[in-house]
Amino acid sequence: MRVDPETSIVGREPSQPGESLARLISDYDGGGCFAALSTAEADSGRMRITALAASDGRLTDFADHLRLPADQASPDTPRLSAERVGEAQCRVLSFLANAPGYPAYSLRLRLARRLVESGTHLLGRVEGIATGDTLDVLLVDDEGLVQSISAFIERSGEKAQFAVPVTVSGETVETAQIVLALALPDPLIHGNLAEGMPAERFFAALAEAQAASGIEAEFALDYFILQAR
Repeated sequence: MRVDPETSIVGREPSQPGESLARLISDYDGGGCFAALSTAEADSGRMRITALAASDGRLTDFADHLRLPADQASPDTPRLSAERVGEAQCRVLSFLANAPGYPAYSLRLRLARRLVESGTHLLGRVEGIATGDTLDVLLVDDEGLVQSISAFIERSGEKAQFAVPVTVSGETVETAQIVLALALPDPLIHGNLAEGMPAERFFAALAEAQAASGIEAEFALDYFILQAR
């Protein structure tokens, strides 16, 4: 399932006073390999939902959970972007789904393109970084390895951008590569990510460090498909 966030309109009117989009997402039981983050677009304020799961059926079910009848759609209706990931990447999704503040954060991450050719650059920007916070950007590839791409960040105040060279290693896959931005008042974990750390190990350690310190983090999520030239 691939949903173009620029054209797909989804959402649901609150069924009772006080019900919010974040509540609809947090109440959805996506199982152990599902997460969806909601953010407000900086320019328009329109809500955008990014959803990832290991199953096409799960993504379809989630879209149906949020569906707004076409005759009720409006320019302010939230946009949904969804893609399938590999089983090796599930740990990052279960981590996010159980993180404090899920699924709504003020941190925003946007990639310039969702389809990226091997041998080119992954371009993106992060906005809404609190003054004094440390920003890290991580790539969780289809093999479930976590790599830091923070060395490619150029930050200016509450905004940052990056351009990361990417290449296909081995056979081309159709599942998504995950990009995760996290902003913290203090760095919590910076293992040796040059060669990649298994997601299970990395996010277990991050969750433990976060719980021990009591520090709340801001998260943002996006994804891309890496294609051979």
